[in-house]
This record gives sequence, structure tokens and C-alpha cells, in this order.
Amino acid sequence: MDSDAASRRVTVTFSLTDAAGNPVVGAEAKNFEFQLAKLVAATPNEPAYWQSYINRSEQDTAADTKVLLGGPERAKPTAVSTGVYRYTFCTPLAQVASFKYYGSGTQPTCAAGVSVENAGVLNSPGWAKVEPTLNLAYEPTAPTRLAIIGRDGAFVNIVQDFIPASLPNVLAATVNEVVTNESCGACHAENSADRGQLLIMRTLSQKGTGHLGRRYQVEVCSACHNARGYDSATSTDDEWETLDLKVLVHKLHEEGYPQNAPFGGVSNIGAGFPAGVSGEALGVMNCRSCHDNQSPKILPVQPANRTVADKNAWRTQISQQACNTCHNVDYTAHFGNQPGNVQCGECHSETRSLPVAVAHATPYPTPNNPELYAGAAKVEYDIASVTVNASNQPTVKFRVLVNGSPISLTAPPAGVTISAVNFKLAWSAPQPTPVDVDSGPAVAQPVDWNNLQGPGGAAPGARQYWDFTTNLGTNFRSFDQPTGPTIASILGTLTGGPGVDPDGYYTTAPGIAATPLAFPSNATLRGVAIESYLTINGMNISGNAPLKGIDGTANTLRRQVVDLDSCNTCHERMGFHSNAGRMNNVEYCATCHNTEMSSSNLFEGFATLALAPGGAEFFYRQQPNNFKEMIHSIHAGRERAAQDPSDPFNFIRGNPNASGGSGPMVFQNVVYPAQVTDCETCHKPGTYRLPSSDRYLWTVIDAEPALAASAAVFNPGLSIRQGPATGACGSCHISSTAKAHVQQNSAGGVETCVLCHGPGKSAEAHID
Repeated sequence: MDSDAASRRVTVTFSLTDAAGNPVVGAEAKNFEFQLAKLVAATPNEPAYWQSYINRSEQDTAADTKVLLGGPERAKPTAVSTGVYRYTFCTPLAQVASFKYYGSGTQPTCAAGVSVENAGVLNSPGWAKVEPTLNLAYEPTAPTRLAIIGRDGAFVNIVQDFIPASLPNVLAATVNEVVTNESCGACHAENSADRGQLLIMRTLSQKGTGHLGRRYQVEVCSACHNARGYDSATSTDDEWETLDLKVLVHKLHEEGYPQNAPFGGVSNIGAGFPAGVSGEALGVMNCRSCHDNQSPKILPVQPANRTVADKNAWRTQISQQACNTCHNVDYTAHFGNQPGNVQCGECHSETRSLPVAVAHATPYPTPNNPELYAGAAKVEYDIASVTVNASNQPTVKFRVLVNGSPISLTAPPAGVTISAVNFKLAWSAPQPTPVDVDSGPAVAQPVDWNNLQGPGGAAPGARQYWDFTTNLGTNFRSFDQPTGPTIASILGTLTGGPGVDPDGYYTTAPGIAATPLAFPSNATLRGVAIESYLTINGMNISGNAPLKGIDGTANTLRRQVVDLDSCNTCHERMGFHSNAGRMNNVEYCATCHNTEMSSSNLFEGFATLALAPGGAEFFYRQQPNNFKEMIHSIHAGRERAAQDPSDPFNFIRGNPNASGGSGPMVFQNVVYPAQVTDCETCHKPGTYRLPSSDRYLWTVIDAEPALAASAAVFNPGLSIRQGPATGACGSCHISSTAKAHVQQNSAGGVETCVLCHGPGKSAEAHID
């Protein structure tokens, strides 16, 4: 890299290699984008920002307003040698401040084949406000960024920072790296094996196309999306709307996220956090998720040469421009008047009354948010052992810890109530032969949870049933999982505990409760879990839900196929059903969301429900709620809609007007942020190949036949089911062709998918 002495035109020489390290030839026939930006130092009124040296006038096709926007030079490079190319910028850095932007009429004339888009001269009141704020003077000692973006199918993003006065030497570390590709890659990675390469597109086939498909490094984004770049689509001649990267990204991630979306929401945890503020308004809490992601999957791949100042910028370089992208504060009335950023640190720096990290604390510690909201505490549930007696009744040794110490359950600490914490039993019993021949075979020894039959026999037992009329005017016949005793209800039967057991463990009586619970005698899987929450200083705070199999017995838990740390790279904390306690254990989720579960409301049709997004009308129908089908279908919401708009994954769970895990569930617009074909984004290696075991259970997709007579004579053999491969693949692949293909290859209750799509077969699914 070099620049000539008079005009300061930069010349860059770069090499291109393919994935195997071989030189790329023929790039001189393709267009590239070449961009230059300098880092403008922070002032008392504005944080540091990248200022593009190359700027254009831009006009949206549907709007009249012209605005200023960073814009690269588009041109073909010159081939120097095999795999080596060179480009000399048209833009003379020494003169940029004099002509200010391409489109002004005073910019230099570029050689044939070199272009900078523009929409003509700027002359609006908005431009009159912006023009005096531009800092385009050439600064030979300022950190400067070169970005090269491939076009015409060239998958190229090159970023190199340098000091012009130090050329031809360049900088080894990225400058002002307040966000990393690896942090963004927690959700937006092109490939889960390489979090530093981003692709914010729905599928890999879109890589290299469109605005986002050509840009997959955040440093490339910042070159144009700077504090002096504006959006012509939303601006007016009088007021221009910024496209500054921090504003754009903060607002995109703030809007519309529910409680369990990325960055961890905190809704429904009690009046204590904080009073009168809804949970959905608190979805974006964990600043480290983007700025310095500490997830076990992301931390090891963060850039090693990143400065401490850049890692901590989100909490030390405090500015109104950054904070107000979410908070919408009137700074003229904020503790008197705050005309700039100088005084922000008086309250919000690390050693003052309300540091940024503390202001963003939640009641749940996570890698990206270890701070706790005032009055909250860390809750842990621990099951040391589970044994069963001759009557298959479990005895459980367990404890509850608050802030790392076991607590007394009979005399809990001040401010702590244990009433909601409860036990759940989970099992798998033999699946009888379905009445419908297309609903699969009998399975004598299942390896999936089904909680089929009641404890100890064929009666429904502890299952919950409903059979009544809902406000949708249709019969609501369905069932839910077995209930379990709360700890508070069995205190009199417990032995041990703090002061008796040196480690703080309690032991239940056989069967856990005074009315003994037992596993079916023919169960193949057996486990005990603890779920739900403690109430601590008015906040409902749960611990991770533990699930323990029977001691001394092999294979009493379901196979593990999902990696929780992978889930939490995006979700930060898995806490569902009112955030109240089914938390951070996908294995436990699968015990209730098992093959017998549909969505528990049989309504089908369009409905307008107050609790639906925006209170709008959506189409609902009964859907499988087995974990595999449910999770695949939720994450494929937009993909499903693209294939078959008539079959959205929307359903009603329980009462249409209820909340806390019941009510309308609308997933048709969910956009999966990673690559939908990259199974290892969620799955453990080697666990997602097409299922072929004859011990995998078939999933209920329609429970109405089993419930049609009455709840008292529920018959699981009457439920309509689909096969395990259909459930895995058919949750995403729902086009009419795909459905016909699946139906043809699962007729008679036998899936033949593995013959073509199994491991090593001609059309093996989702392989690299």
C-alpha cells in the first residue's frame, strides 16, 4: 500500500487465494468496491467515529430526498502477477475536503471503468445542517481504513487499517474494534465452525448477492455506516435520518424482541424489576453479547490482539449518541442539562453510582451479564442422586442454593419464598400399535420421552386433562404433562438439610410426596427434575432445571443431541413459560415437549386475539409440540412461510386469552439469524444425521381422535402420528413437493428416508 506525495491517491496491492490457499486468477475481470475512511477522534460532544473519505449523494427510488452517504469506488483491479492485483484510487485524499462529495460537480473525473454512484447535487435544508459538521480534511497521522468488497460473485472482504504517514507499513491490529465479527457471529455466523465470517442472509445461496450478501465483516460496515451517513428512504429535505452503525444495529436489535430472544429478556419475574416496566421493553440487556461476547463458544475465538480499551468501550466510552439509540432520553432535562458527553461518567463510569454494567443488570447471571439487579440472587438446584425402590418409587437427594450456599427449606432466608419450586417425573413407556396404519409401529423399548400412561399402570394417572368450550366456540380437548409436588407441600416428609446434612442436602421420602409417585413398571427412560422459581425480594428467580436419571442404571435419560452453549450464543439464557423456571436445560424441555404432545388446543382457523402480536389476525391450527418438531418449525418460521404461506407454524396453547406459556403462539415471521442448513449451530457433532433407529418414537400431530370420546377414556393409539425423520426434516421442508415426497416414503407406517438421505447415501442431508 502506498500514496503519491501530491494528491495522496492511495495505491493498494493485494493477493487473493481460495479456500485451499491457491492463488485466484481472473479477478481483473470482476468489479470490486474500494473504500477509505479515517477515524475521527472523540470530542466532548461526540464519540470517535469512522468518516468515509469517499462520499456520494444518494436518493431512494421511492423518495425525493437526496442525502449524503459513504460510497466506495467501483472498479476492476489490475492483475500484477498470479493471484496478485493492484488498484489506485481515483479520489485524491488531499483534496476531498475541497469538493466534499461525488455529485457536487467539483469532484475529480475518474478513468473509464471507475465509478462512484451519485444522485446529483445536494442543496436541501438537511444538507445545510450536515455540511458544516463534515470532517473530511486529510489527516496523515489518523488511523485510516481500507475496505475491499468483491462483486460479480467474488466472495471477498478485505479490511486493512493503516496510518498514511507510516506507509508502506500497515497496522497489525484492527483499530477502534468496539464490536467484533466473532461477537456478531454468535448469531450471524456463516458457519458455526468459523464465527469470524458473517452472513446476514437467510441462506448460503444468497452469499455474494445484494447489499448484505457481499458484506460479511463488521469493519466493512463501519466504513460507510458512519456518523455522517444518512438514509434517503426515511429522511426528509429538512431532517436526515442517520445510518450510523451503532444507531442502526442498536435499534434493529431493540425492536420486537420477546423475553427469550437474543440478549436475554426479563419479563414476568415479579414487581421488583423494575416496577411498571414491561419485560419486552427490556429485551436488549446484555451489552457484552455484541461488544465483547463471553459465551463459552465465542470467547475462545475472540481476536487475541484486541485492546482492553476496545473491549470495555461499551461501558467506558459513554455517549448520548450510543445510549439514546435505546433509551430516548431528553438530555436537556436529564439531571438539569447535559449538553454533551463530558458528564456522563459522573454517574455511569465504573466507580460511580450507576455504572453501565449495573444499569443493564438482570436477575439472572449469564456469561455476558454476570451483574445482578439489586435484591436479586443466583439460584441453583442440585440433584445429587435418584434411587427407586421395588415399587418404582423415586427417592431424591437434592438441595437449593442461593448465592452459592445451601439454604434451609423449612426456614429460608429473609425475603426468600420457595412455594413454587417443584419436582417433575419423566419416563418413557412402551408405545402401543396405532390404530391408523400410517401412524407408525408399536415401540416396545422407546428411547424418547413420552410420559405415556400414569405412574404404575395404564390409567391416565397424573396427567392433566381438559374437555370444555373455549371462547373460540370450539371444544378444547387435550392433555398436559404430569404434575409434580411442590417442595413446600412435602416439607414434613424431608430429612437432612443444612445443619443436619453437612453439604445441605435434603432427602425425600420414597415417591417424593406423601401420596407416592412412581414410574410405570415397564418404563425404559426414567428421570426426576426440579423446576420453577424462588421468589426473592418480589422477583421470581429460577435456577437451571436439573434432570437426573436413576443411579446405577445405564441409559435412563434420553440421548443428548443439542448443545446448550450453542443455544445460548443467541438466546443468552433459555428461560421459558413466563421465565419462571424451565431454564437452561434442553434435555428437560424434551421431557414435557415429547412425542405425545400437540399444542393442546384443537382450534383451527383465523382468529383475532388480544395477546397475538399487535392483536392482529393470524391462522392457527393444532401443531406438534414435540421438542424436535417445535424447535425446527419455530426457527424455520420465515422459511416455512416462503415455501407454503398457508401452513404457518402458529398455534394456541391452552386458553386463548391466557399468558405465561399459554395463549396464541405466532412464529410465522421468525427469522433465523444463522444459516438454516448449518445443523451444528445447535446440534452436537454427529447427532443430526437422519434417524434410523426403530426405537425412536413417532410424534403426535393430531390428538383429537384420542380425546374425541372423553378425557376419561383417552386412547393414545388413536392419535395421528408422523415418523421421526418426517418430524426432523418436514418441519422445514413443507413445500407441496416435499410433503408429497414425505407422504410417499412413509406410507404404511414405515419411513424409507434413510435409504437415500441417510449417512453416506447419495443424497445425504445437510453435510458439508
